[in-house]
Order: sequence, then C-alpha cells, then structure tokens
Amino acid sequence: MLGIRDLFDGIAISSEAGVSKPDPLLYRYLEEQYGADLSSALMIGNDPRTDLEGASRIGIDACYIHSASSPANMPIRCKHQIWDGDLRRIAGFSAS
Repeated sequence: MLGIRDLFDGIAISSEAGVSKPDPLLYRYLEEQYGADLSSALMIGNDPRTDLEGASRIGIDACYIHSASSPANMPIRCKHQIWDGDLRRIAGFSAS
C-alpha cells in the first residue's frame, strides 16, 4: 500500500515467528530463517518497550514510528524517528 516493500531485503513479524519481542530469540530466528545480516538490519516499530529495547539489546539500530497505538510518555532512544507518519523517509535511513 505504501510502496516501500522493495526497500527491504525481507520483512518478518514476531508473531509469525512464534517469539515475543523483545526476546533476542527473534533476531536469531531472522538469522536462521532468512540469513539476515544483523549488522545491517534496521528494526522498525512503534513501541519503545518491545521494538526499540529488543533491537538495542543486541546492537541493532531502530526506527521509531509514532502511531496512535504507541505507548504514551516513554523515552525514545534511537537515531531514526518518524513522528509525522511519512514512512517513505525510511528509504533514507541506514543501519549503523
């Protein structure tokens, strides 16, 4: 719908993997199932507790996308942040 699918090598959803974020097993799943190179991965999510914390625990950069379902009043600790809903900006981000 957004026209950004081709910007990614792969897309995985934790519920499909049977692992709850922020469990580091999710990232091992990505390595094993998709051959993901986590050194160039970018975790994209709207929840600092699960999405950003999980990525941070294993050294993956993250992109926070603010949404109506994002928890309120939580610190956002990542380099990439989208507060205006413009997901096309992801194309300009790179993992560090």
